[in-house]
Amino acid sequence: MSLKENLAVLGAAALVALSAAAPEAAQAGVVLKKAETKKVFQAAPAQRAPKGPKQPKEKKEGSGFAALSAPSVGVPTIGSGPLASLPFVFGSVGLLAGAAVLAIRVDDGFMEFIDEAMSKDVSTYVGNETDLK
Repeated sequence: MSLKENLAVLGAAALVALSAAAPEAAQAGVVLKKAETKKVFQAAPAQRAPKGPKQPKEKKEGSGFAALSAPSVGVPTIGSGPLASLPFVFGSVGLLAGAAVLAIRVDDGFMEFIDEAMSKDVSTYVGNETDLK
């Protein structure tokens, strides 16, 4: 048999296998029904009395510049605002510095590795590939 005949037989066998493995259309008989919601913990809606016409607001005495007050100035607490993140910033910097000191003490070649990594020229290519342009 030639290559074309082998491919034709293989293709026909693949089609037969796919058609035999194809699932039949399922008839599950599922009926979708919207569930009725029950308001167990809610009281019946209270009917409100209709509102009358709005009364005009009375003018306050002392309006103008005399009624304005300066904003209060105080020291913000650590629990809120931008100062709340400062302990976390200082803590993470301290944690990184402590990890670096620990790595230097434990591994003798750590500083050589860092010096070599920091001294590489990566201004042209990432891996210093001279063939890429």
